Amino acid sequence: MESNNNYFEKSVAGKLGSDAKFVGILNIVVGVINCLTISGIIGGIFMILTGMKAKEAGERFKNYSAFGDEREEYLALESLGGYFKWMKILIIVTFALMILGFVFALLGGSLFNRPDNPEYYL
Repeated sequence: MESNNNYFEKSVAGKLGSDAKFVGILNIVVGVINCLTISGIIGGIFMILTGMKAKEAGERFKNYSAFGDEREEYLALESLGGYFKWMKILIIVTFALMILGFVFALLGGSLFNRPDNPEYYL
């Protein structure tokens, strides 16, 4: 029974490794595309960092499923934790920039339609 559970554990770890590696590569690609614009540099850098963490976690999970080394499992979970930490920072920065952009849009829009503007009453 123990070897049966071990097989399923390694199978799940292998699938998780493949998915984490795929998500990591996609994050890196999207981060590089974001870095091509001036406004996307901050988010792009965070996406590249999160992608590297996810890719590293994926490789470690694949190593754990292949060799059964518990140190690899620990390092994979640590890398996955780093991925989630960077992703949390990315989400917070994105929301902050969205709110800041919304406030500037409201302020900018209110400057154009003032009562002392001759076109206000048209």
